[in-house]
Amino acid sequence: MIDVNEIVSCQKFPETKPATSRYVFSAWRDESVPVNARIKYQLEEEIKEEFKDYSQALDEYCRDLGWDSKKLKLLLTDNGIVDDGLYLEGLNGSLIDNIALFLSLPESSIFTICAPAGMGKTSVRDFTVRVLNSSNDFYISPINNPGTTPLCLLKMILKDLNSTDEAPRTLDLVWNRLAARLLELREAGITTVVWIDKAEKLDSTSLLILRSLADVRILAGEKACKVILTGRIPLKKKVKRLFEQSPDNPEADDACRRFFNFELEKWNADDISSWWALLSESCSIAENVTNPFSGNTAEIVLEFSGGTPRSIVKLTRLLLLKKAFRHHGKRVEKGTEEEEEKKIRVSGKEALEIFNNSLYRSV
Repeated sequence: MIDVNEIVSCQKFPETKPATSRYVFSAWRDESVPVNARIKYQLEEEIKEEFKDYSQALDEYCRDLGWDSKKLKLLLTDNGIVDDGLYLEGLNGSLIDNIALFLSLPESSIFTICAPAGMGKTSVRDFTVRVLNSSNDFYISPINNPGTTPLCLLKMILKDLNSTDEAPRTLDLVWNRLAARLLELREAGITTVVWIDKAEKLDSTSLLILRSLADVRILAGEKACKVILTGRIPLKKKVKRLFEQSPDNPEADDACRRFFNFELEKWNADDISSWWALLSESCSIAENVTNPFSGNTAEIVLEFSGGTPRSIVKLTRLLLLKKAFRHHGKRVEKGTEEEEEKKIRVSGKEALEIFNNSLYRSV
């Protein structure tokens, strides 16, 4: 697989200011800076320049497409898919079905969602949280900073559960206060779901505490809390280790059945095409929606992205910016409807040319 960061981060456009160019490439070539840090820095700087220098061209191209250029710029970010209208129902539907099963089982306790970087774990969480929050049976407590102490982690959850009292200063007292709040909510018919992103950063103590939270029960035996963790692949092994059977833990075999895991799948060419259709529909302000991607463009993007959503978003942005620049200022006498459509569409051949040129220029 070709590293998409090498393609996008090394783009240099003719209108980029020379001073900025010299500054960016100085940092890019500084051998004292780690390679990954240089690539990330280069990408961030040049993406800013792309939208600044190509804004007019992109606006013109979007007008011809019948798209809202401001909305397009907001949708194509470094953070992957940021709008819930662009989530693929087929892929996320499977996850939601699994989470629904997990939440429905009385003894389930921890659900992990694992995937490499760029697979959209945070976006999937945001999408699923919106779905679950539409139900009156659950309250979702999202935690975004898991790399903290166990005490701070419990305090964050307690604060999110509308506890107005000042939290105690010791771990055991905070845990007791939190457990009491969870029981209070469950007695009111609400199950709390603690959802932690980037959970591979959690230490073993924090994981043990979360597991104990997932075992808090009311007198009738119903669980008051369940835990969902999203993170990179090592997370699965870390959590599973908590549930492995050992001689001094006779309940571990039963606990293992309460552990669920779901691994996000990479996109295929059909998924990319479906996402482009959603993007076109979302950005369109015309009566008839125009999808500028044609032919085998999806297969080309799949080859260069490796099927990770974040890379697909970046390459989509690169294709549209390049197409807009080529399209800008080259208005000619109108031809047939077929000829006009060809001018604004991105073909697989053109996508391959853009990506190959980008790789050539990065050498």
